[in-house]
Amino acid sequence: MRDLDAFWGSVADFFGLGLGTGQVLADRRMPGATWFPGARVNYAQRALRHALDPALARTVAITAVDEAG
Repeated sequence: MRDLDAFWGSVADFFGLGLGTGQVLADRRMPGATWFPGARVNYAQRALRHALDPALARTVAITAVDEAG
């Protein structure tokens, strides 16, 4: 792949991660590359982002299974 920054930046944009750091790949050394430096993602916010959308109000947001099945 020739342009890792553009590719992974577009993936983050497509999924609406809202990283907004501007920089995608700060350090290209593998292993140990530094991706999206300074970015923070709130998992709960991302998982429930459609909760206020009336069209999706009756869809399942989270499914859980415990040890009992």
